[in-house]
Amino acid sequence: MKRFLLATFFIVTGMLSAQQTHVHFPDNVKAPLNAKEKIKFEQVYGPNATYVKERPSLLRNLKDLVRNRVEVEHVPYEKAQGSKVLRNAKDLSTVELYNVYNTNLTHDMQYSPQSFNILKYAINFYPEKKETYKLGNHYITILPQAKKERK
Repeated sequence: MKRFLLATFFIVTGMLSAQQTHVHFPDNVKAPLNAKEKIKFEQVYGPNATYVKERPSLLRNLKDLVRNRVEVEHVPYEKAQGSKVLRNAKDLSTVELYNVYNTNLTHDMQYSPQSFNILKYAINFYPEKKETYKLGNHYITILPQAKKERK
């Protein structure tokens, strides 16, 4: 129940913040889900993936997240130790999973570009400033949404 409330909070917070200001989405968000993205959505949402796909604003926010706001960088240990941000990055393997719809989700123990799915994790997808997580020697940064104030 705690995970469901946490996940719902992040989704609703993101949707409300999107309603309060005009969100500028890059043009690539208009394109339909590709095959890899469909697999990621189905992995997390299971039979409820159609719920997300039928909600234009939610789908647009999630496509923006996976296409534009997640950066992954491989950083050698020595370089990471020299960076306060990277040294203090939260280990993604300790973050709760967003397994409300699919209780079979498991943590990634290492980063693989073919199988990594940021949507599996119950993290704040709508941070005010960039947030960084680590997974082995890979650092995953979630960028804030680009917003413009309403006129």
